Amino acid sequence: MISHDDHMVQSVVLLKRQALLTEHLVKRGSSVLQDFQNAIAANVQTIEHVLDVMNYAFALVDSLVKYQKIARSVPRLNQKSQECRALIFSIGELTEIRNQHQHINRSVLNNFTGPLLGAVSWVSDNVTYTASFNDIGRDRSVPGIIFDTVENRYLHKFCYIFGEKYHDLEKAINGLRNFEAYIAKTFSVSIGEVPFRADQHYLAYSAKISLL
Repeated sequence: MISHDDHMVQSVVLLKRQALLTEHLVKRGSSVLQDFQNAIAANVQTIEHVLDVMNYAFALVDSLVKYQKIARSVPRLNQKSQECRALIFSIGELTEIRNQHQHINRSVLNNFTGPLLGAVSWVSDNVTYTASFNDIGRDRSVPGIIFDTVENRYLHKFCYIFGEKYHDLEKAINGLRNFEAYIAKTFSVSIGEVPFRADQHYLAYSAKISLL
């Protein structure tokens, strides 16, 4: 029988590993966005650049939602605490988006004005970039990041626009990082006397079978 303490330790370890996976994805994704920007600047953009950006956004949404779900399963963690509420707020409605992606067949016919699979938009050096697919047979507008002329700033820096809603991916990433800092101060996991680090425990090997 698994004890309450074992459940807590395994949940915290899993949470740290999911954070590591998400940070790795964000690091790789930064290169994807930069490649897109370089292609636009050189006027050599192709479908490959759009595919890379869309796949990054889909994977990021999935990874962030997984992190939040794991966080909600950690025993002894007050889900009504300021930190937990801040994480929920930062993730926003990404859970709903993930669920809609998994059941996209139910949303083929809809009244949204934007692309069926949404659009990814971000700002870099005061230039906005957008990646999306053109739907066939329907007139749809391609959304982009909104510029607030009153405050003289963009409302988002990196977002996924789906179902006419803007989902702030930068806010979600920062929310994960803030929550990780809170977890590090709240829970301590050690192996013997050595503090656990998710990036130091892994397997990487190969095996070859010789048939007689």
